[in-house]
Amino acid sequence: MEMKRRPYLGLCLVAWGVWIVGCSRGGIPLRDGGGHEVPLNARSLAERIDAAGLQRQVQAHRGNVVLVDFWATYCQPCLKAFPHTLELGRRYADRGLTVMTVSMDGPRQLPHVNRFLGQQRADCPCFISAFGSGSKSFSEFGIDSGAIPYFKLFDRTGTERYTFTGASAEIEQRVHELLDESPDVESADEPG
Repeated sequence: MEMKRRPYLGLCLVAWGVWIVGCSRGGIPLRDGGGHEVPLNARSLAERIDAAGLQRQVQAHRGNVVLVDFWATYCQPCLKAFPHTLELGRRYADRGLTVMTVSMDGPRQLPHVNRFLGQQRADCPCFISAFGSGSKSFSEFGIDSGAIPYFKLFDRTGTERYTFTGASAEIEQRVHELLDESPDVESADEPG
């Protein structure tokens, strides 16, 4: 009897190994509405970031208006607003708008964050909070309300001009306002 069980044991071990390898590669591939596989764009994968790192990112885009969307995979209003944020970035990129996103999810959620970014075909700088999903994350990024989605809008000099709790039409209005301002960032460095 022992001899007859061993082939089954080997078959079970092979099946288990195939299952583990399949899961380690992301399991079931992402599919779009048409059933086509959605490749994960390398630029879509979130990198860990803290408040100082975000400020450096904003400063690296001086000369552009920068919209930062703070969101999380556990937040349904965030997931609903996210495609609109990406669309704003695509629509106004040629006028000088840069969109960045910061996920407020915990580090264990990174695979879910990356999967969502891939599904959304996020083609902007995407980050995940280095502080996880707790109150420290909200505090470090200056989100005093503790509510997301939360947006920060920076002018072409890298100065934070507006914040918004929740998605609203006012975001696009303020983006227009800042895009219409003079793109001369040098004058912001000169003494008044």
